[in-house]
Order: sequence, then structure tokens, then C-alpha cells
Amino acid sequence: MHSFLSRLNGLFAFMCSVLAAATFLVFLQTLFVNYTVPVQLEVENIRLKPVHDYASLNGRSDLASATFSMSADLTPVFNWNVKQIYAWLQADYETEERPTNQIVLWDKYFFRFGNNVLNEERIKPYYYFQDDGLNLRNKNVTFSLHWTVVPNAGWMRNVQGEGVKSVVFPDTYKW
Repeated sequence: MHSFLSRLNGLFAFMCSVLAAATFLVFLQTLFVNYTVPVQLEVENIRLKPVHDYASLNGRSDLASATFSMSADLTPVFNWNVKQIYAWLQADYETEERPTNQIVLWDKYFFRFGNNVLNEERIKPYYYFQDDGLNLRNKNVTFSLHWTVVPNAGWMRNVQGEGVKSVVFPDTYKW
């Protein structure tokens, strides 16, 4: 005859197996959900300035400044399996030394029961837009809004919004 603790252990193991199977079914149900939404981006007042950079080899680097306007409705991204969204504005450009350069300029968390409509007008970046050299003049820079979907069960997905803004930076320094 099995003891009370032996029966309790068997019941607990069965409950854990059922919960694991239910969590996996939750994951499968939201596996093929499309998390992209339209995004409108505007970039204005782009200025470049050479600055001293004591961390780089040549001692000089380009510092860019701009104002951004973004709008997107992230409400359709939320379903019962989405806990929160981490969104960021990213700038991509190429140089001869490095074919891929990505800089995060702004970020924000969106929670399930909060205001999930992004409407930012003429904001300045939270983080510096600085290149490791004097490589930003006359470069084509693409701005895009990305987000990571943080689920209750399953893996986190990185999503790029539908809509990017490409801008050619000025060829002269002006602050």
C-alpha cells in the first residue's frame, strides 16, 4: 500500500505535467500570430557636429542631433498571452569600416493595461547618436521602430514595425 506522502508526490507530479502541457498549448496557440502594426516616423532638424572622443583610435567622432515624431497603435499586438512590449527606435547605416551600424535612440515599455498608443511629437533622442569616427556626413540613415513582445508563456519575439524612414544626413557640420 502506498503512503500518504507517496500519493501526494504522484498527484503533484501529475499536476506539474498537466500544467506543462497546458503551457505548451498556450504557446502553440499564439505561435503564428502576426505582431506587426503600421508605424509613422518623421525625422526633422538633423544636425552634425564633430566632437572629441577619447575612447576611439582617431580621437574624433560625429555626433548627430535630430527630433523625431512617431505614431503607432500597439493595441492589436496585445492578446491574452502578451504581458508587455519593449519598443525602441533604431537607426541603421553603413560605413566602409563596418557594413552594419545600429544605434538605439529611444525606448519605452508598454504594459497590457496601460495606454498602448504611441504618439510622440518632436522628441529628442534619449541616447546619443554618435559614430566611432567621422562617418555620418552624407550618409543614408534608416530609422525604424522595433519592439520585443514579452509573453506569459513562450519565447520573446523581436518585431519591426511596418514603416521606415530613410534620411540622407547633411554633408556639412552645423550645430
